[in-house]
Amino acid sequence: FRSPDNYPEAFDETVGNDEVYDRTAKELVQSTLEGRCSTVMMYGQTGSGKTYTMSSIYERVVEDLFAGAGDRTVTTSFIELAGDKSHDMLNAGEECKLQQAGDGSVHPFPCVEVQVKTSDELLSLIQLAAKLRVTAATGVHDQSSRSHAVCRMFVDAPHGSEYEGSLTLVDLAGSEHRVDSNEHNAERRKEGAKINASLAALKDCIRAASRNAKFVAFRQNRLTQVLRGCFSRLERHQTVVIATVSPSSKDTEHSMNTLRHACIMDGQGEQKSTDGAHVAGGVVTKEKLGSIDVTKIARERKAAAKENPPDNWGKPEVGQPAHQL
Repeated sequence: FRSPDNYPEAFDETVGNDEVYDRTAKELVQSTLEGRCSTVMMYGQTGSGKTYTMSSIYERVVEDLFAGAGDRTVTTSFIELAGDKSHDMLNAGEECKLQQAGDGSVHPFPCVEVQVKTSDELLSLIQLAAKLRVTAATGVHDQSSRSHAVCRMFVDAPHGSEYEGSLTLVDLAGSEHRVDSNEHNAERRKEGAKINASLAALKDCIRAASRNAKFVAFRQNRLTQVLRGCFSRLERHQTVVIATVSPSSKDTEHSMNTLRHACIMDGQGEQKSTDGAHVAGGVVTKEKLGSIDVTKIARERKAAAKENPPDNWGKPEVGQPAHQL
């Protein structure tokens, strides 16, 4: 997919992980080292490669972070948001609550924040926590992530500054359509509904923040509470959303929805259109729909039914048992 007018960056299947990182998250690592807060999110359909891409970003982030941190202290935390619960993945998956600090920021508590000495130690912790995430087989992917993973890295304030730097890496659970859950049991469908609800809340908050809305309803979901800093107007918080799409033709509808929502989260498409529109071959074709006379259509259908009555041969009459035919 290539659309430089709508997206800052677009990568095809030939682009490697190094280039994706260099053009998305690398700048945010430097921002963190300078004492600012940043967030990277992976968003897309189940099975489209979010966790694979985020795994490569983990590796490159920790290398650059320690390369620039010097002798400053680096700590990390890793929580999982599954349904209505939060779990500390660096403390054997113990449940934790979300509490709001005096400055309005939201933090998990109690939550272990581990100090790390080397990039290898940090990467090992992240990989261990990532393996403990809730996964399950779905109609799309054999090991679909059924939770949102939120990894935070903190770096002590640089010389001359009083603020520590923070980088949040969010591997979101995959979005799903109703057709994807046709073969799911009740528990899996309920799980999918909660995932979609949290993603919808996130999109609403990012869209509101991108258009500088006075009010952002971040309290409506646990995911948006944790990511409150992304929507704050009081501080400069850089956020990058990486949308992943599947190359398979059967996932075209999913891919178009992912790209459409990515546009919305970037503040595009806010003006409502009165025209109907459908997408075909990468070109938007618009067509105006005239008024529809429902009464006229009903009369025409009724007249057609009288002229061509249905064939009821072999069917029992009303009130007549079938075995008496």
